[in-house]
Amino acid sequence: MNKNMKNRISAAFRCALSLCLVLSLVDFTVAAEAASRPHLKSHGHFVRRVADVNEQGVEIIDARTGAVITSTNETLLFNPASNTKLLTTLMVLQKFGPDYRFPTEVRADGTVDAQGVLTGDLYVSGQYMLFGDRQAHELAKLLNDRGIKAVKGNLYVSSAFSMDLNTSASAAGAKLLALLDPQHAQAKARRRHKQAAAVAPPATPYVPISGTVKVGDPPVFTRLLLTHYSPPVKDIIKIMLCYSDNTMAQKFGVMIGGPAALNKFVLTLGVAPGEATFATTSGLDINRVTPRAMIKIVQALKSELEKDKLTLADLLPVAGIDDGTMTKRLDWAGEAGSVIAKTGTLTETDQGVAALSGEIFTTGGGDYLFVIFDMHGDVLNFRKQQDNLVSQFQKDHGGPQPIVYTPILPRVDSEDYWL
Repeated sequence: MNKNMKNRISAAFRCALSLCLVLSLVDFTVAAEAASRPHLKSHGHFVRRVADVNEQGVEIIDARTGAVITSTNETLLFNPASNTKLLTTLMVLQKFGPDYRFPTEVRADGTVDAQGVLTGDLYVSGQYMLFGDRQAHELAKLLNDRGIKAVKGNLYVSSAFSMDLNTSASAAGAKLLALLDPQHAQAKARRRHKQAAAVAPPATPYVPISGTVKVGDPPVFTRLLLTHYSPPVKDIIKIMLCYSDNTMAQKFGVMIGGPAALNKFVLTLGVAPGEATFATTSGLDINRVTPRAMIKIVQALKSELEKDKLTLADLLPVAGIDDGTMTKRLDWAGEAGSVIAKTGTLTETDQGVAALSGEIFTTGGGDYLFVIFDMHGDVLNFRKQQDNLVSQFQKDHGGPQPIVYTPILPRVDSEDYWL
């Protein structure tokens, strides 16, 4: 190899080395910028920007055709807050169906003597999150009616059992025991304080239980005594969405596989990777969604409901009519009942977050699906801006058109039953 050839190879090598160093420096700079600036998020080979101060994300589409009517910052990432519950709701509907009722089974082992004493354990298992005082009192009466006046054993509750949204089965079991046997807690208190004073039996039906609360599933050899059936899933979801209850959303989240399941499921809706990332099923904490991705979630939820001849009003709060987060929003004269929407609020996370997604009805242009995201600012001001935007949109399309709607929330308490 001659000297000129060696020089050319050496120069080419130095050039390639320099290019590699430059590219490495660029990659390092981008990565460092994404790590140091909270409004940049790296997804694969591109950087998607998180909405900054004073940036609002909006996407409004025709509910029938899907045509985009207006959009602003639709590809920026925002914190959707409790709008996350819409995706959780969609997964719950697909898993259980809107008319599914959660069963709570009451089982026992052992025998019942002539005095009505069950010598054995009582088992209560289920995952109906709103099982409460009324159901517990009904259970005591039904056990009495079926000849069980006392239990000489323990009260077992399943790991998924809940009482009035208690977060742990043991806490829920303790509350159930206190309602089935009010004297039990009083007796413990008397023993603790070494008092022997008798306490009159409670006026309501009760079942004295000699043992303690334990968490565990019923053995296969237990016999079924009673089954409680919850209200339909759609009615439970209506409560969750109207009041934006985070604990209910988290309990539903456990049933569907948690945030990991949400992140996998959202991709099946046509949402591109990087357009939606969920850390919770309730909307608490740091979640990220673009307005474009959220509108697809709203579309998918509406389509899922239509399969069962339901509308968004059957699940989401109707502004100015339903109790909850939308009671006093968009309730001006002639406007109440013309917007169905799920709110989202975080006062501290991301320096203040407000979200609003749902359906708008107008006299001139039909109905529209919409998403409005605001982040990094005053929440109350965000809400006013969102309401004004919706109202102006309605004015631009002929004015608000209230739907024919009767509030369904009050009926929920009468929609459960025992068998």
